[in-house]
Amino acid sequence: MTTRQRTVGFLIAAVGTVVVAMAGVFGGVVAYDPLPEVVTAGPARFGADNWWPLVVYGPWMVASLSILRSALYRDPATHAWCVVLFFSALAVALCVAREPKTLHGICAVALPVVVALTVFQLLVRGIARQQGPC
Repeated sequence: MTTRQRTVGFLIAAVGTVVVAMAGVFGGVVAYDPLPEVVTAGPARFGADNWWPLVVYGPWMVASLSILRSALYRDPATHAWCVVLFFSALAVALCVAREPKTLHGICAVALPVVVALTVFQLLVRGIARQQGPC
């Protein structure tokens, strides 16, 4: 691989990383309003409504970082992927529960989380491929 190809590859990876970060932040922003409302919909208020999204996105973020580390070191990340998938599904389910049961309403809250998960997976694959064969 030439220096030019390697430079272009790193540039594409950097742009991809920025896009993944933007998709993740957008997904979090979209889910931020519905998640605290899930807590306040019940009979008891916990007093920490604004922090509730961290319960869902905290483990998601830690598992995501673990997956990125595993991709760099070529280690398996099965457990971390399970955590990411579980908390992504939980975020979608909690957001969809609040929205009107129309296709537009469901897509509006579910799609950003699914997009964030998809672009993250593509980033991880790109990092793994960038490392080259063993």
